[in-house]
Amino acid sequence: MGSLVFCIHHKQGCKWSDELRKLKAHLNTCKHDAIQCPNKCGSQIPRVMMTDHLAFTCILRRAICEFCNVEFTGIGLEEHAGTCSSEPIYCESKCGTRVLRGRMSIHRAKDCAKRLRRCPHCGREFSADTLAAHGATCPRSPIPCPQRCDAGPFARADLDAHLRDECKALTVPCTFKEAGCRFKGPRHLLEAHLEANTSAHLSLMVALSGRQGQQINMLKSAMAKLSTNYTGTLLWKITDWSVKMQEAKTKDGLELVSPPFYTSQYGYKLQASMFLNGNGPG
Repeated sequence: MGSLVFCIHHKQGCKWSDELRKLKAHLNTCKHDAIQCPNKCGSQIPRVMMTDHLAFTCILRRAICEFCNVEFTGIGLEEHAGTCSSEPIYCESKCGTRVLRGRMSIHRAKDCAKRLRRCPHCGREFSADTLAAHGATCPRSPIPCPQRCDAGPFARADLDAHLRDECKALTVPCTFKEAGCRFKGPRHLLEAHLEANTSAHLSLMVALSGRQGQQINMLKSAMAKLSTNYTGTLLWKITDWSVKMQEAKTKDGLELVSPPFYTSQYGYKLQASMFLNGNGPG
């Protein structure tokens, strides 16, 4: 009886053991023994791993792309992966849409919400999904006059100036509103109103002038009361002293009089006078 030996692939998990003379025959069927790939890719693969090799790793295996259904060799499929035009991928502009790789350029040019579009009014560029919102505030977007006048449309930025200076349909007050004229009407009727009411406007202005004169006098009186001195102490500042002194030397009896002041709130009213060059001979 021959000596008992184990399979050379014992460490890989083969449990076979028998006489040495039977080892060669065993290796012809041992699932752990490496054999050449039937696709002749050059790889030596254990029999137990051959099925997986032929299905997934053999570079000469036949495989079909799951997206375009075209058949490739294993190595060809690896090169094809990541380039298949039928594979759905996320938009490169990050709009969130999945698009076939072969239609990506068309999607980005025509359909992508993140593609850049130029505002037809101001010329600035916006993403397609924000252009509509921009249109609602674009300063150059044309909008009709809210007063429905015959002019326009106007750029949004120019509308205020139109309403302020030009719109014939805008209701405006009379130019003499502050004087008391109560007219209000469309701007295009204002000129006719002014021409037809010249006398009335003149009377209103005269009355306004009178009222303003009364107000001025009241203010002057109030200012005079505020500036009146009730402390009993006079601080008299004489301006242009040299000029007044020269005048006093050439004109006898030139008298300067101070502003009035009071000894107290309800005291005596006093006033000081001064003769810069003296009063009389001596």
